[in-house]
Amino acid sequence: MDQSDAFFTSAAGFIGCPASGDEAMPCMRNVSLGAIVSAINRVPNGAFAPVIEDADGFLPDLPSRLIAAGRMQNVQFTGGHCTGDGKTFAVGTPEEFETDDDIRRLVFSRWPGVSNATIDDALALYPKPDAPGSPFATQFARAAVMAGEIIYLCMAQFLAEKLSEPEWRMFFWNAPDPALFAEFSYWGAADTSDLYFLFDGEDILYLQRNAFTDFSKGTNALGNAGNTFTAFNTREAVVSKEAIGYWTSFAATGDPSTDKEYISPT
Repeated sequence: MDQSDAFFTSAAGFIGCPASGDEAMPCMRNVSLGAIVSAINRVPNGAFAPVIEDADGFLPDLPSRLIAAGRMQNVQFTGGHCTGDGKTFAVGTPEEFETDDDIRRLVFSRWPGVSNATIDDALALYPKPDAPGSPFATQFARAAVMAGEIIYLCMAQFLAEKLSEPEWRMFFWNAPDPALFAEFSYWGAADTSDLYFLFDGEDILYLQRNAFTDFSKGTNALGNAGNTFTAFNTREAVVSKEAIGYWTSFAATGDPSTDKEYISPT
């Protein structure tokens, strides 16, 4: 709680609002979205957990408990994952993962409040590479799956299932790895690799002016998808058009295949 208060005070100061009192939240509700986003970007990612409030608060319990109890609005939800999602969050290279202690030191460095007993429980759920029946060929593969599932892979699946009970549908599409990080080839299709095909970043205005028909300028100006210009090759340009078709169809109809490109599979 002390850590959350410190970050709130810092964010409020950057935005230009009081950090306490009756005027704090009304002030924040009236500032620009840009100011809020800028303040958020100055808080270390994953540095603190949500604050649990009373029964009438915004977050009356842990999200996992609220979802399990069905205490949330049932809305359309789209969640997607790349095959190398967890590799981004392992916080190390394959050579750095040789023992359980390496996983403790690297994977769990983002959660300083997690007890050793909890880490032991987590390690027990993911068998060592040399254990009989273990699905992991290396400690890095083990660390990557562990990191990805803890951070959001399991919760996203759990949320999708709960939102869609008693019946739910999963949509899957497979695209080639853009290989944006030649120096990090062990990442494979890393977290947000799909954004490479979906958004243009600095060239979004170019796409708009050309009715999203010319993808030759390529993209990768966002997050893990890269921060330097990389032009699409012929194959990637087609995949990008298909990906955008699937996502916009889902946004408009709830089904990615309703208004997909005619060349795209259902």
